[in-house]
Amino acid sequence: MDNFDSTIVGILQNDRRASNASVAGEVGASEGTV
Repeated sequence: MDNFDSTIVGILQNDRRASNASVAGEVGASEGTV
């Protein structure tokens, strides 16, 4: 697992109901990447 994945996991730990769009926006990636 790289830093990008760890960031996504951290976001989801804080907000388990976060949408793909909101997670993607926070990490600067597309929804498809997330």
